[in-house]
Amino acid sequence: MDEEHDFYLSKEEYSQIIEKCEHMLATKTEIYFDVHEFTELVDFYIDDGKLNKAYTVVSIALKQHPHNSELDLKRAKIHIERNDADSALSILKNLYTLEPDNSDVVFLMGMAYSIQEKFSKAVTFFNTFIENEGDEELEEHYYTIAINFINNHQYKHALFFLKQAYAINNENSLVVYDLAFCYEKMGKYKKSIQLYAHYIEQDPYSENAWYNMGVIYSEIEDFDKAIEAFDFAIAIDESFSSAYFNKGNCYASRNRHDQAIEMYQEYLKLEPDSILGHVYIGESFDKTKDYEQAEAHYIQATEIDSDCVEAWFGLCMVSLNQSEILTAIKYVEKAIELNSTNEHYWLTYGILLKDRELFEEAIGSIKKAIEINKTVPESWIELADIYYSNNLFEEATEVLREGNKHIADNAPLLYTLSAYLTYTGNVELAKEYFIQAFTENQEESSTFFDLYNKEEQIITQFNHFIQKIL
Repeated sequence: MDEEHDFYLSKEEYSQIIEKCEHMLATKTEIYFDVHEFTELVDFYIDDGKLNKAYTVVSIALKQHPHNSELDLKRAKIHIERNDADSALSILKNLYTLEPDNSDVVFLMGMAYSIQEKFSKAVTFFNTFIENEGDEELEEHYYTIAINFINNHQYKHALFFLKQAYAINNENSLVVYDLAFCYEKMGKYKKSIQLYAHYIEQDPYSENAWYNMGVIYSEIEDFDKAIEAFDFAIAIDESFSSAYFNKGNCYASRNRHDQAIEMYQEYLKLEPDSILGHVYIGESFDKTKDYEQAEAHYIQATEIDSDCVEAWFGLCMVSLNQSEILTAIKYVEKAIELNSTNEHYWLTYGILLKDRELFEEAIGSIKKAIEINKTVPESWIELADIYYSNNLFEEATEVLREGNKHIADNAPLLYTLSAYLTYTGNVELAKEYFIQAFTENQEESSTFFDLYNKEEQIITQFNHFIQKIL
């Protein structure tokens, strides 16, 4: 791998060649540098993120020292820094033909194939690089390669190289942290938690490790431990805004909305323009029936971003919860304008139109919801309810039977279908669906009796029927 620039030059010499190079670039004159000086200059500009300058310098260098492999390698490195793998490989393949054992060439080829998402080829070259390098700095090489794969979201490949580094030194905190991160991204939460705990033993004041552990506990819905982890992160860094936000999410997930609101308020003190912060606190205010505050935060979200569809839909729900149907319709229409592929928006729109007795429009809206997603039972039930409310029992049962083809063993749908079939006089078939529903969920059997209240004799039959099943 490349040596550090101060291997060749003193600090004073290094400063002098940079000054000379800057003068050359500013005056557009050409000054002679030897190959080593040029490589130092190119590395300086790459490290400083000035890739255009780096490329200009290496182009001048190759005019002065044509066909020099070190300079060609630097040119390839610049292409890789620019994510231009094709240009890099056109250089590297030639260099590899000439110097197949050159570790720098092999390593950069691995990087280039990673950019092209040809990860199997990348692994092959990285393994060759490791073999060429031998035991010296092996842990660092494994870790560097792993970070490349992490940056490309290839956590399985990253894990392989991190494990090699971990086998050399299981106390390297960076390796431990990234191992935990990879396991987290791969959904192996138990292993990830163990490694974060190991990392925290080494660095108990790492707010990021505590935070990541909290995120994992949230993923597995162990909200008490998640809250505890977020508390540690906040204790270490009181300005850790994401920890407040995710702690608020934990409380919201447990329907402890007053505490969620407190956390979201702390978060918004640190991130006042966070759209998600205003949306989430709006939802919690809505749940606590503080509709004024909910509306205020949703409106603030739309002021920050007028295309925030979640805020417009939130305003719809606040209006609906206050029986302001016309206002709710206006807001859900705005949500649908911004996102016409969300089945919940179309379903809500249909329910609101049904409330206004605009049945044809409601049917069209709910059918749109079903077209988008056939696996939402509420859509089928609401559509059937429109037909049922208009005494179109055959149509209602047909809708639910079609829904049952797409959603297996959904108790509310099956109880509703059983009730509607009973209305049409098809009691025996109704009992079959009732048995399916009762097997799935006994507690929701009241759905049937809430819907069917016509003939006492049939109601008695179904009550006896339940006793037989039990």
